[in-house]
Amino acid sequence: MRKINLAPFCMPKGDQALDRYPTLSKPFRVGAWLYATDGRIAVRVPALNESQSAEKVPKIKEFFGDFAAASCVEPWPSARDTSLADGVLTIPRQTVGGRLIGGEYWFCVAMLGRVRFNPGGGPDDPIQFIAGPLQGILCPREK
Repeated sequence: MRKINLAPFCMPKGDQALDRYPTLSKPFRVGAWLYATDGRIAVRVPALNESQSAEKVPKIKEFFGDFAAASCVEPWPSARDTSLADGVLTIPRQTVGGRLIGGEYWFCVAMLGRVRFNPGGGPDDPIQFIAGPLQGILCPREK
């Protein structure tokens, strides 16, 4: 099984939510899964040898309660209307499965490679996606 870097999905240092859940600045283990989240996107992979998190963690297991990996059948779409200026790639908000998401989140998921998502749900529903053993949920942006 290939190792997947979950750090890009963690909450950045300095975010106010870290006052409540400081463990969100790094991946954390709950049961048989290793999780990472920044509050808008959450991912998990089967835990290997990582130790159990002793710190306060959110009730993230319930967030994945209805995860349907078998329904993740559509390939992650290519970005539209991107621009490259002075060596900086700009990815505007993207539509994935009828849901509007930030370009930075599109990029984080796309970089996993061979991503499939569940096309079901309405414009305000989270997007479920998989990339190998990784499972993820991405909440759409406000319009």
